Amino acid sequence: MRLFAKWACGEDPSEVNPYLIKWEDGSIGTLEDYAEHYADHQTMLLDSATNEITLILFTDEVADVRFDYYVQRWIYTTPGKEEFTLDLSDHDASDDDINKAISEQIIFLPDPSVRRRSGEAKGAAG
Repeated sequence: MRLFAKWACGEDPSEVNPYLIKWEDGSIGTLEDYAEHYADHQTMLLDSATNEITLILFTDEVADVRFDYYVQRWIYTTPGKEEFTLDLSDHDASDDDINKAISEQIIFLPDPSVRRRSGEAKGAAG
């Protein structure tokens, strides 16, 4: 199940707690829920109309990482099946190197209806 955390326009998620925490089923979440699942796979959305930020935490899903020999890069696939090419070309990379590359992959989707791929190599098939 997904957990949603929201910040108002102008609030910095790295400095301020979210004003709303809510589970996908509509039940209210807590700061404890947010803290417990913060390290889970997540996607951040910016509402272009209100400039509110929504962080979606995928509490029971795991992303997939694989090496693509065609593009010679590690590919990160989210639980929602979005694929992102990581800036890592060593097919023998350690887990620490892969985790570092994932943590450096910042993905902002301006609107839930807009789907973009960030960091993807030109000409790479999705």
